[in-house]
Amino acid sequence: MEDSMERAIDSRADWQAAVLELIDAAQSRLLILDTDLAESGLESPQGIDCLTAFLQRAARPDAIRVLLRDGDRLAHHSPRLMTLLSRFGHRIDIKCVAEGQTPPDTSFCIADSQLLIRFHHERPRGKRLAPGGQAGAVCEAQFETLWPGAMPGPTGAPLGL
Repeated sequence: MEDSMERAIDSRADWQAAVLELIDAAQSRLLILDTDLAESGLESPQGIDCLTAFLQRAARPDAIRVLLRDGDRLAHHSPRLMTLLSRFGHRIDIKCVAEGQTPPDTSFCIADSQLLIRFHHERPRGKRLAPGGQAGAVCEAQFETLWPGAMPGPTGAPLGL
């Protein structure tokens, strides 16, 4: 697929495939805004392999930043992602939207300057957009606005009790 092309997403399977394609193409950073990552496909073995490969090639210390509406599902029902987080916790930062913050209704992934967006976080319809568009800048601004006030999310670190 050419980077300059836009592509419609019409199903959950299309969304999951597009998320993995986007991460495969990423070189330095990944920003994700999602409800709980349940429909992202990242908990699958392919998703873990894709994230691991990205973390190994990305030079940024904060290669992956994730902002969730709810971190409970990740912490309690995503053992593969939590294992990855325990291995690469120094490169992955996860936060949860704080009470009183109003996240956008969309869910999105930004890899470098490429945007993959779901028009509403409860529906699978979305689009992969060409890099450099205004939609990518708007989504990134929304992410960066919510990030400082968000609460720490799951870390993958053992409690040591």
